Amino acid sequence: WVAMVPTLWAIRGTRPRKAFLLAGLAGVVANAGGFYWIVGLLERFGNMPTVAAIPLYLILCAYQALVFAFWGAFLRVCQRRHPVGAVWVGAVSMVALELTVPFVFPWYLAITQAWVVPVIQIAELTGPLGVTFLLLIVNGVLYDLGAAWMAKKPLPWKKGLIPVFVVVAGALIFGQVRIHQVLADREAAPKIKVGMVQANIGIDLKGKRGFRRRQLRLHQELSRQLVDRGVELLVWPESSYPYVIPREFTGDADLKPLSARILQGFLGPIVFGAVTVDWKMGQNEPERVYNSAVCFDAQGKRVGLYDKIFLLIFGEYIPFYDSLDFMKQFFARHRMSHFNRGEKLSTFPLEHQGKHYKLAPLIC
Repeated sequence: WVAMVPTLWAIRGTRPRKAFLLAGLAGVVANAGGFYWIVGLLERFGNMPTVAAIPLYLILCAYQALVFAFWGAFLRVCQRRHPVGAVWVGAVSMVALELTVPFVFPWYLAITQAWVVPVIQIAELTGPLGVTFLLLIVNGVLYDLGAAWMAKKPLPWKKGLIPVFVVVAGALIFGQVRIHQVLADREAAPKIKVGMVQANIGIDLKGKRGFRRRQLRLHQELSRQLVDRGVELLVWPESSYPYVIPREFTGDADLKPLSARILQGFLGPIVFGAVTVDWKMGQNEPERVYNSAVCFDAQGKRVGLYDKIFLLIFGEYIPFYDSLDFMKQFFARHRMSHFNRGEKLSTFPLEHQGKHYKLAPLIC
């Protein structure tokens, strides 16, 4: 609610080029503090050496700081041409930039309010951009009040403080009302007992040769325990099934060998994560590989398949991988994954006590 005020103060009276650099610096700091974990992620999950991970992290921070940089420059261009405050121009321009600038790791200023539940309810109507708008108008009015006070000018009550107060108060009132409505709807909604299977298997073991059978058995044993406790839907984690699955399979009975079948000692329905592949014609080599979520019904028939659409760069896909052969050799040597991007959203059908529902799969 106040963190953009120092940036607004820093660019006050500057030329657009300098405002671009100063606001961009603020963006670099914001991204560097928010994405410090990228280095470890690339090292552990992307199998990248530190000397490659750190430059990629810095490039990421600099690129994603462009939203701040363009915002500062645009605001100063507007202020040099017209005597406008920072409230509405600053808010609208930041929302426009968050909407249009493509990010490697998409995020919005709204994420800072993820734990302030009444504030974020307007995202139901506006998406996260509405929350960003609230933050920017408050920052803008605080800056405008400070600037007017320093210049001994009249405070912007009618064009700033009062409208901002009305908008924020309206959003908070809406948030409180919707919280009570949603809680009431949730209480009245039909329930199913879901069993979440978390076997706590590290990335260095999951799916590795020599551990696959044990990995599958562990998930099956935990599933049997949950079914005995009355669970009506089982959910396994992402890539929890340790064997590669051909995409044309129709259910549990198609999984080979017999020991690789999932429903052993318990019945579905079940949602699980797996790597699915299209094989090259006449070759023992996959043509396309997907990070997938699969749904079986109670009898083990496949009723749903969803492929992850938004992939993690360098962790799940390599840019220009199919165009440059030397890149394939380098990344294969470092055991880095390259998945194909899913092409459509899917829902999984679920029947429970004679009623039909749809599950919406999401892979992080």
